[in-house]
This record gives sequence, C-alpha cells and structure tokens, in this order.
Amino acid sequence: MTAKKETKLSWMKKGRCSYYKEHLPLVLNRKMCSACLEKYRFRSKELYASNKEYKLRKNICNKNSKLLLKKEVLTVYGDCSCANCKIKDMDVLSIDHIHNDGSTHKKKIGVQGGHLYSYLKRNNFPDRDRLQVLCMNCQFIKKTNGGTLRPPTWRSL
Repeated sequence: MTAKKETKLSWMKKGRCSYYKEHLPLVLNRKMCSACLEKYRFRSKELYASNKEYKLRKNICNKNSKLLLKKEVLTVYGDCSCANCKIKDMDVLSIDHIHNDGSTHKKKIGVQGGHLYSYLKRNNFPDRDRLQVLCMNCQFIKKTNGGTLRPPTWRSL
C-alpha cells in the first residue's frame, strides 16, 4: 500500500475526512466530510452535463453499428429474409441454429449474451450449414413443435 493511501486510511480510522485531515468529521457511511461531499456532487453533476451530448451521440453511433452488423450477418446467412416464411422485416429476424443445438454451440465457441453476430463476422461467417435466418414467429413455432418447422399457412380458428 502506498504512503498516501495509508495516510488516508489513518485519517478515516480517526473519523476524519480522507481528502483533507483538517476537515470536519465524516458524513455517515461515507469516507469524506460534508464539505468535500458537496464539492464531489457538484463536480459530478458538472461532468455529467458537459458529457451528456457526447454520450448521446456515442449511443446513436453504437446503435447504428449494431444494426449494420446484424444486416451483414443476416445477408450472409439468409439474404435478409426468413428461411421459412420469407419475411424481410429486420426487427424480427435473427440467427437460428438448424439442429436446435444453440446452447451447446455457444458454450463450445465461448460466446455469451448478444455477441454471436460479432463472433460470426470476426471468424469469417463459419457454420453456414448449421445456422439459418428465421423470424421470431417461426422460431417460436419451431420451439413449440419440438424443433421442426412447418410450412407457413394461414390457419383458421
């Protein structure tokens, strides 16, 4: 531990502010006095306000890049349309494992969460015989039918 850190810890043990030894006693459950706490909160609000516009622009750029990645992957694996019903709405299309082994396949390649698309692009789009593009509707039907797809038909109730 550095000397500076040891000094701050000794101040805190004595019930003093960890920023300035001469300051007031600590605020309940904090490591600083009320004066330092107010300065810290003010600086935090200032930094957030000055970076708010940058964060918004960054979020928009991230969203656009994710959509472009999704479009690229879906184009390679299925021409941006569902393999079963031929719908082309990007909002409902996603990658599906043909042999219903998605969980084991993702564990084997070490992909967690929503990183499958970036993995596929990074590895030059492998497993084209194992993956397909399906809409969420067809994926749900496939799941409820025990892993088999049926041709799309309009059923009467």
